[in-house]
Amino acid sequence: MAGPKPTLLYGGVNSAKTTGAILKVVYLAETYPCSHIAVVRKTYKQLKATTMQSFFQFVDSRHYAQGARSDQDGYLRLNNGTEVFFLHLDAENSLTMLSGLELNAAYVDQAEEISEKAWDILETRVGRWRYAQVPPAEIEWHTAKHGTPWPYRIEGHPMPPPYLFATAYATDEIHWIYERFAEESPAWRAHWQGRGYQARRTESTDNRFALQANIDVLLSKDEAFVRRFVRGLWGNPEGRIFRVDPLSVLEPVPALVAKIRNTMLLHRSFDHADSGRTCCLWEGTDGEENIYVYREYTASGPDQLVSKHRQEITRLSEGESYRSNLADPSIFHRTRGIQGLMHQRRWSVADEYMDTRILTPDTVIPWAPAENAEAVTRSRLREYLHVDSTHRHPITGELGSPRLFFLRRTEEYPEGCERVLMELKGQRFTQVDEVNGRPVWSDERDETVADDCYDALKYHVVSRPPVASAPKIVGQRLRKAQVEGREILLLDAWPGVVRPSDTGKPSRAAEKRYAEKY
Repeated sequence: MAGPKPTLLYGGVNSAKTTGAILKVVYLAETYPCSHIAVVRKTYKQLKATTMQSFFQFVDSRHYAQGARSDQDGYLRLNNGTEVFFLHLDAENSLTMLSGLELNAAYVDQAEEISEKAWDILETRVGRWRYAQVPPAEIEWHTAKHGTPWPYRIEGHPMPPPYLFATAYATDEIHWIYERFAEESPAWRAHWQGRGYQARRTESTDNRFALQANIDVLLSKDEAFVRRFVRGLWGNPEGRIFRVDPLSVLEPVPALVAKIRNTMLLHRSFDHADSGRTCCLWEGTDGEENIYVYREYTASGPDQLVSKHRQEITRLSEGESYRSNLADPSIFHRTRGIQGLMHQRRWSVADEYMDTRILTPDTVIPWAPAENAEAVTRSRLREYLHVDSTHRHPITGELGSPRLFFLRRTEEYPEGCERVLMELKGQRFTQVDEVNGRPVWSDERDETVADDCYDALKYHVVSRPPVASAPKIVGQRLRKAQVEGREILLLDAWPGVVRPSDTGKPSRAAEKRYAEKY
């Protein structure tokens, strides 16, 4: 039903994910003789103990009586000439081995365990084995149904469709699987959907062959376990370090953006990467100890240039001035050396952002080193994210509010926050053990979780940024108003948005404009 597109089957424990995928492997192996199919798992131990064991429940010796089987080598040749390669990725040359494969189909078991790079390599190898056979009946059926010739060919020779599919447990929002397969993912909507990436979810309770006693045991676990391992929902709250309350995420209405830019102290924080993800965040601080992260810039890839980062950050910063510019302290290490006959001069990454010899002077950014101690930054972030019952929310005026806010990214406000929220929510402790099915966590942050934008955020928050003086504006509060028969909430005055009249209240015409726009 899914067709030959990158497909993920994710869901709960004992929901028949692996069984369904293996039956699909068997179907493809029998349908297209002499094809090459890979079955992939991260570790050899799990591949042999679980994946291969499940596979051979459906493929007995009758299927390879005229073929061959070697569990030690991870190799199977069926009677019809199809070869199945059981591959694991915990050897030093695993990725090199993947790069040399020529396949017609591939199945990855527990894909959340493998790297994005391994998946990308595997995707490039599917559809390359030209000696697989396509039965004439398949071609005739396709032509009759679609009215078009068989589309999968190499030099005119018909090929099997390139099937690539995987099974997995649901991941958190920062994992590459979520970004590529989840319909909730902005990256999926922007890019991967167009590439044909798709997902199907199955819950443990959907498996009508599962024993009810096993289902009852699964449902007796705590809420976090049931969410991920029974219902198979995206987002994994287990072991998370931070909780981001919905009150911290704000709509980027022009009034709020104008208030931040016109009345608050502005700041920038930055994390540089040579080959990972470079991130710059813009923050505003008001007179009530609130921090607003109102803009985000990210760039990733192996060919990042300081000049491009400088140009883009400068463009986004146009018309603004900043009280602080904080960056990763490691970029100030002067490890780049130029030796002459009589002297030696060393340059740091921070020096590159100040260079005016080969880069334009109007893009100079004077970064200053930030605090990078893990314990104190973690503690400070928690304080700002905590919903304080005595603190008023700056937008609603209601008691009970955090002090750290993010203007979210929208189509109308594309420079809003997205990546930093994903990384902040995704930070988790390192799992060191499992007892009675429950994970045991250490106090150390998991270093495998992406943290470039998280680092940029913590550099600013831990600096205890100065706050702006509270603006003295008459009647700056929320109030109810009737505009053309509709009751709405209005701010009596916001700088740069609604100009108050001599009485300190907006004119009726200003109220109408505000109501129509916001």
